[in-house]
Amino acid sequence: DECMFFGPTLLELGKEEYENRMHVLCLSIGNESGLGKIRKKELEASCTSLGIDVKFVRSLDHPELQDGPKNGWNPVLISSIIEEYVEKHGIDVVITFDDKGISGHPNHSAAYNENTSYEPNFHDKINKKNEEIIEKEENLLNLPNSLLFVSTLQQFIRSRKSMKCHKSQLVWFRYLYIFFSRYMVINHLEKVE
Repeated sequence: DECMFFGPTLLELGKEEYENRMHVLCLSIGNESGLGKIRKKELEASCTSLGIDVKFVRSLDHPELQDGPKNGWNPVLISSIIEEYVEKHGIDVVITFDDKGISGHPNHSAAYNENTSYEPNFHDKINKKNEEIIEKEENLLNLPNSLLFVSTLQQFIRSRKSMKCHKSQLVWFRYLYIFFSRYMVINHLEKVE
């Protein structure tokens, strides 16, 4: 998902000049078909190709967070895992799917729903911390409500290369996705209040 849906964002925000330390927290190793160990290694390779240090890539294999569109995830558990990870690593901003996920996939929307519905103070705290940092730096600026990232040709090629690290998932329709999906080129992010 990191390269299929967030490649433009990760490549832009991960630029050296911004001095951001990017993390990827995957709530499942993707073991729906018994390929969890392989998919974990593929995720690490993909993130490395996107410029994310593998020591900041974490995949979970929790019994209550198993991959699959029919597997509901415990929202309280998700909240505690994300909050603990954010606190431990001093993370300022969390980027995730919207409330619909991609094509309604319940695992995609689970993190969003948890952070906005069940623990509203958690997301406010993240955004508030970021606003305070910016206010110290630039008194006249407020965080924008949305951001748009459009990949350059070189970034698109890196996203494609990253996607090809997921060999166990590269079935014929994913090749079509690589060339025709807007998410491989454009990401539109909205701030959650």
